[in-house]
Amino acid sequence: MANFADRLKELRKQKGVTQRQMADLLGIAERNYQRYETGVVDPTASNSMKLADFFEVSVDYLLGRVNFWHDKEGHIVVKVPPDIFGTTDEELAEMERNAKEKWEKSNKVRKKK
Repeated sequence: MANFADRLKELRKQKGVTQRQMADLLGIAERNYQRYETGVVDPTASNSMKLADFFEVSVDYLLGRVNFWHDKEGHIVVKVPPDIFGTTDEELAEMERNAKEKWEKSNKVRKKK
C-alpha cells in the first residue's frame, strides 16, 4: 500500500510544482514541507485537506486508504499499481488511452439519441 509521503511526492511531480511552491501554498517553511514528503512529519488535518483540494484527490487517497478519487466531472479515477497486473507504465498508458476513447465514443452515441 502506498503511503502519504509517496503519494504526495508523486502528485506534486505530476502537477509540476516545486517543494517551495507547495510550502508557500500551505504557509509553512520549505523544510517542513520536505518532511511531509520524506515521511518524517505528518501534516495537520487542515493542511491535509488543502493538499487534497490542490491535487483534486480525496484525503483518503492521500493517506493511502483508497486507490481512487472522483475528478471534477464526478468520474472515478482509479490508481492501480503497475505491478498488480505485471504491466509496464507504457502498457497502462495505452490501456488508459483506449478506455478514454471508448468512453468518448459511447458518450457521442448517447448524445445522438
